[in-house]
Amino acid sequence: SKVTFVFKQDQTIPYAAVKEELEAKELGASEEIEFGFRDKNLSLVAVGEEGDRYTVSSTIQDVEAVQKLLHGRFGESLQTYHVHLQNIHALPAAETEGEETARTDRFAGGTAAQLDFSLGSDSDEDGRVSFETATQLVQDALEATGHGGAASALSNIEFQVGSARRFSQWDVQLALPEDQAREVLSHLEEITNDSPIFPLANKIGGRVAGDMRSDAIAAIAISFIGIVVYIWFRFQRVIYGFAAVVALVHDVLITLGIIGLSAFVVENVPLLASALLIEKFQISLTIVAAILTIIGYSLNDTIVVFDRIREVKGKSPKVTAEMINTSINQTLSRTLLTSLTTLLTVILLYSLGGDGIHGFAFALVAGVMAGTYSSIFIASPALLSMSRLAEWIDARSA
Repeated sequence: SKVTFVFKQDQTIPYAAVKEELEAKELGASEEIEFGFRDKNLSLVAVGEEGDRYTVSSTIQDVEAVQKLLHGRFGESLQTYHVHLQNIHALPAAETEGEETARTDRFAGGTAAQLDFSLGSDSDEDGRVSFETATQLVQDALEATGHGGAASALSNIEFQVGSARRFSQWDVQLALPEDQAREVLSHLEEITNDSPIFPLANKIGGRVAGDMRSDAIAAIAISFIGIVVYIWFRFQRVIYGFAAVVALVHDVLITLGIIGLSAFVVENVPLLASALLIEKFQISLTIVAAILTIIGYSLNDTIVVFDRIREVKGKSPKVTAEMINTSINQTLSRTLLTSLTTLLTVILLYSLGGDGIHGFAFALVAGVMAGTYSSIFIASPALLSMSRLAEWIDARSA
């Protein structure tokens, strides 16, 4: 889940204190969040430069539980909604002839009103709410007052179906007489004005996670196909492309394996995990981005080695072990210098970059190390083996 919370302007809390509070043990809470965000892959990111809002990500799937935990930890320091009711009036029992306003029969004889959300400033977007949020607030108020079965509808002249845009004003219609509708709306106003603002509150469910996984696999597979085609075109032999992809598959698998190993290290060797800043990293879109970055880095190094092999090979019809060995020796200094400078950069990014890119930088550190040796010990031997296999097939065909 991912939730953004906002502090009141005069009650902001420093980043370090916020994270310490979130990681502290929560006594008396539900079992799911008994230890707060501890061991829940907590990621805290400061949003903006004013230091009044943060986004917390974790493996806790229950968004409402996270919101309750945040409310319990920071209480009155959190910014709350300000909702005001305006223009409450009864709707006609039937449409007047010739009226152009479209109003469904289910609200005939019901009540309409306007909900104004704000933080005291019309320009403050945090005070605005989305269609889904406003609908949920109205539905909760209906159920709390014993009118859960009553129809309701919200509208805004600028709202488009499916849009996530938030508005400070919503027109609401209730299929209730005015006196009952006022009870519902008063309850909504009372409860909402004490509710903390969470500008972003969502979770990635199983279906969405499955779609993300499929898209990530598809992105990596398409990149491999493109690499084979490109290297085939550049070196005029498809075996160069396949050999490069073998090395890239190795890099991806090693990186994923190290990411998976992080959870084992955190649980079994906590002192080492703390010293190396290791967390329970999980596959996310940022990790996928890191993997694609690693593929690009490792491919560049592999192409440098293959270029030298092609130069050493010249017009010789065969690729031999001696040619590959000579080529690797000639490019080794370049490979080490490039890899060391890149590794130094990503290590600094990992240690000093902050929570937002911690997992991304960790994957890069693992991938750069794997990509460095794979160009020498994976791609080159694979090219030699495929070259010999191609020669054997040609000989059999002849």
